Amino acid sequence: MAGGYESAGNVMNVVFKTNYAVTDKGWLATWKAKKNMPVISQSGSNGTMVSPNYPSEYDSYDEQVYQISVALGMQVNMTIDDFTTEVDADYLNIYNSTLQSNSTLVATYVFFILYILSVRQNGQTRSAELNAMRFSFWFPNYFISRINST
Repeated sequence: MAGGYESAGNVMNVVFKTNYAVTDKGWLATWKAKKNMPVISQSGSNGTMVSPNYPSEYDSYDEQVYQISVALGMQVNMTIDDFTTEVDADYLNIYNSTLQSNSTLVATYVFFILYILSVRQNGQTRSAELNAMRFSFWFPNYFISRINST
């Protein structure tokens, strides 16, 4: 049984209480301080966004929120030019609002690697590695998933 918890502020209390009857091995928990990262707001007619530390590796437990606002009557058109994250674990969510909820979620980007085994030749199995990025788009009444290979 594994579980993760995050405090609402800079303090977390953990209380372990037992009764008089039975004892057992107990438990082990690890913790790590997580940076409170302020929202990065951008406005205007164009801009560039990068993940923390890009192009170097981002830190563990990063959670960065970016907010783009453009003039009334305009829309935001965003292109992801480079995307490499921990395989099938770290992700980028894109929302159609400042409100982050399932109803405003329009895309989730997750990096993963597919391993494709080919023919066994001369006693050796040859394999090819294909890097791909999974795009998942949610719309009110249906779901579309697309895979682009790189």
